[in-house]
Amino acid sequence: APRPVDFVDVPRYPLNLYSPAAIRDAYTHYRALRDLGPVVWSTAHSVFVVPRYAEVREILADDATFRSGDAVAMTGLARRTGKSTTLIRSE
Repeated sequence: APRPVDFVDVPRYPLNLYSPAAIRDAYTHYRALRDLGPVVWSTAHSVFVVPRYAEVREILADDATFRSGDAVAMTGLARRTGKSTTLIRSE
């Protein structure tokens, strides 16, 4: 998939956010992600992470720019169950 030109400037986070250790100590990972910046590349999951509240609010308010027409989600279960929600829609 094409990546933005300035992708090299995006901080990276290598740890698996779905590992048992990460789930047990989630807030440590959330803090580390927020400290890295407003947008972080998850090398473990090959997705961009937006860990800060202000940027998440902006993104959720701008569905013309940040729209997923194919129910993109981190897991198969989230894709299947989220298609009918306002966060993951196919329209």
